[in-house]
Amino acid sequence: SFTNEQGEQERPVVIHRAISGSLERFLGVAIEHFAGAFPVWLSPVQVAITPVRENHEDVAKSIEKQLRDLNIRVSYQASSENLGKRIRNIKNQKTPYTIIIGDKDIEAGMITIETRGVETGTQMKLEDFIHTISEQIKNRSL
Repeated sequence: SFTNEQGEQERPVVIHRAISGSLERFLGVAIEHFAGAFPVWLSPVQVAITPVRENHEDVAKSIEKQLRDLNIRVSYQASSENLGKRIRNIKNQKTPYTIIIGDKDIEAGMITIETRGVETGTQMKLEDFIHTISEQIKNRSL
């Protein structure tokens, strides 16, 4: 309480509003908690696609379009850099999934998936991968 102008005791009322401040604090805590390696549903880029060589770009771009049509956030990584450097850059960005398209994948009708934190890639059908990532996004799994 405090003494007002008339000399009476009065209880103060404080209105506090910090919408953007609390949001910024929350985002800071989330970034620190996940160390930038967000779960799939929260990650700014959910899948990175990179072709092994130039002749694989048509297939890679087709996969990119299919994923974008399903509202999956995709980054297409085609450049003059070698494959190892592209994959290393993707891993440094902490992208949850990397799709690598090469000759063996095209011949087998499969895609090679590298998952963040897993050393070896696995081959699977695109439909199976779409089902897996869609479930993870839908269920917001960690």
